Amino acid sequence: MEVHPMRWIALSSSPFSGPSPVPVPGVVRRRLTAAFVPLALAIVSPLVADDGIRFLDRAAQLGAEFEHVEPPRGAILEALKQQPFQFPNDFGRVPHKPHGAPGVAIFDFDRDGDLDVYVTNSVGGRNALFSNQLRETGELGFVDVAEEAGVDAFDHDSTGVCYGDVDNDGDHDLMVLGAIMPNRLYENRGDGTFADITAQAGVGGGYLSSSSCTMGDVDGDGLLDIVVANTHTDWTNLLGIVVPFAFNEHNQLYHNLGGNVFGEVTADSGIEALDALPPTAAALTWAVALVDYDLDGDVDLFSLDDQGGVPHPSQGGVPYGLIHLHRNDGSGQLTDVSGEAGLALPGNWMGVAFGDLDCDGNMDFFATNAGDYPPGDGPPGLPLGVLASRWFLGRGDGTFVDPGVGDLVGTVFGWGTAIFDYDNDGDADVAYVGAIDVGTVIDASNPGVVLENRGCSASFAYDPVALGQSGADHTRRIDQGLAIGDLDGDGRVDVVTVSNANLPPSVPLVPRIASRIGSPFDDTAFFVPGMVPIDPSNPFLLIGSGVTVDNGSLSIELATRAGGDGDSDSGDSDSGDSDSGDSDSGDSDSGDSDSGDSDSGDSDSRSASVTLMGTIGLTSGGRVNRDGIGAVVTVTTRSGLSQMVPIVAGGSYASQNSLTAYLGLGDDKRGTVEVLWPGGVRNRLRDVRAGERILFPEIPCDVGAPSGPDEVEGETYYCG
Repeated sequence: MEVHPMRWIALSSSPFSGPSPVPVPGVVRRRLTAAFVPLALAIVSPLVADDGIRFLDRAAQLGAEFEHVEPPRGAILEALKQQPFQFPNDFGRVPHKPHGAPGVAIFDFDRDGDLDVYVTNSVGGRNALFSNQLRETGELGFVDVAEEAGVDAFDHDSTGVCYGDVDNDGDHDLMVLGAIMPNRLYENRGDGTFADITAQAGVGGGYLSSSSCTMGDVDGDGLLDIVVANTHTDWTNLLGIVVPFAFNEHNQLYHNLGGNVFGEVTADSGIEALDALPPTAAALTWAVALVDYDLDGDVDLFSLDDQGGVPHPSQGGVPYGLIHLHRNDGSGQLTDVSGEAGLALPGNWMGVAFGDLDCDGNMDFFATNAGDYPPGDGPPGLPLGVLASRWFLGRGDGTFVDPGVGDLVGTVFGWGTAIFDYDNDGDADVAYVGAIDVGTVIDASNPGVVLENRGCSASFAYDPVALGQSGADHTRRIDQGLAIGDLDGDGRVDVVTVSNANLPPSVPLVPRIASRIGSPFDDTAFFVPGMVPIDPSNPFLLIGSGVTVDNGSLSIELATRAGGDGDSDSGDSDSGDSDSGDSDSGDSDSGDSDSGDSDSGDSDSRSASVTLMGTIGLTSGGRVNRDGIGAVVTVTTRSGLSQMVPIVAGGSYASQNSLTAYLGLGDDKRGTVEVLWPGGVRNRLRDVRAGERILFPEIPCDVGAPSGPDEVEGETYYCG
């Protein structure tokens, strides 16, 4: 195997314990605007450029075989199918999420420099923690260590997951949600194991039905707070879907008090006040994200709610499922500004992702929805676009515009989603997956969608090959969670998804004929009848169709050049970002770094990555949580292309991406990186080059400060 030469770029020497960089020729000092004398390391290696991108599912070959089992409520649906079913009268008797509601998280739990995968399961099936063996063996592969790590949660109906360093000790702690049972918080001990600290922390939440969670420093004290999204009281039926407000549960906000203890501040924080809903009413929320949408230095709260089976207001129903945006005043007081932001739009909102889609320096987002294809076949019940999974563009004044889906005409159903530069051409693209079984019908309209941004215009073209021909067969997967990260360290972002059930190959997929809309998705927007009429003369009296589903599965889809086999040899990869150190010493990069320098013949020379490290507790001027969650990373290339990557703990649906910012640089291969930290300080790093893996520490001195020394609590920093 040929080993590419490596050169370390030392931006400064580290004051923290751990081994020094290997001395090799080419140590260079570079200008870090607003720099101070601690740290930041980057590894650089030659990478090979490419053009077209295709994802290939390698879960089985890599040892990440996973079976998502059906929860007990699935038996309710099977019993209903064995007897006459009167639609719509009996619809409320169908269990919600009969096959489960799994999520997935990508993070470096053991701080060895490569990214691991955590995936949730229903009660009776074990959650999996797939430890990446890239650092240990030199080859990408996974071993399930959930049981020995103490996070298999065999007795738990696990749903969503999020993570962050809640105690600022240098490793990631894990929040795992439950359906009709308490949530769990696992503290990372720093030795490859976790401790269940739910009771001590006070974040169990009771016997609610939680879907997603997000972490962020709501009040600016340097500690990560937690928001939990809740749905309706009992998933053994669909009453919360068809009857507005009566069965819903408020979302919850837990304030981090330090010492792994939290206090619930839901009512006092303002998140129970929901724009356009009746006083005291709760919504049905599938996704939440704490993100600094207005770039003012504090995190705000997005919650994506579901209209369910309640008629749309244009059809005589009430506003039920809206996109709620709670703006933070900086102290942790949150006010719903959805109406004035232009987001009080009814829909079946389910997942969310953030970025700058049109390169104007404002934050945009993508939200998944029920899609423009109705259940079964037939003409759409609402105008095209109302239920489209689509993007919203920030105007820079706190408001958003809905531009429609353009040449796509319509879009398909979705759950999990991500915004990232899948082809490293310098602009942000969109990926999303999703399907649903509502008992009477199984939607199979989403083949695995990648929307390619055309010249950073926020005008998208559907790429049918990227995920649609990955081998995962997303059309037959009832996909739920989606997360992204560079698992093999080749400079391209990989995609991990989990399904709660899969349609066997023997089950025929039914094409939609009456509901064709002239979209590129028309030919792949299938469905499968779960029930069929007993008597053709009475289309509303139904019986089970005989269709059964297999248990769900995990896909690990590696990005590769079109035509490549995806078997990237990352053998001599070095994490390089920092020493892993002891969990309490603060001498690591908090563990979500890439695997670094990859000796891969199938790697990309047009990307760089940035992992943030807040320095609260490490330097006297540090103010930011160890993971840098809530920060916003932007890169501007020499030709003016711009990308924005907010560091979000949560989002998507029930899932969380790697906390590393992956930056496509296009053919420029160089750019300037700026970090807006929680609290409002901005740092800048010039001349970032393709191939670099950068650990970027919080520097408590703003890029706009006057040049020269500045003293912060007795320490001297050089600004300007």
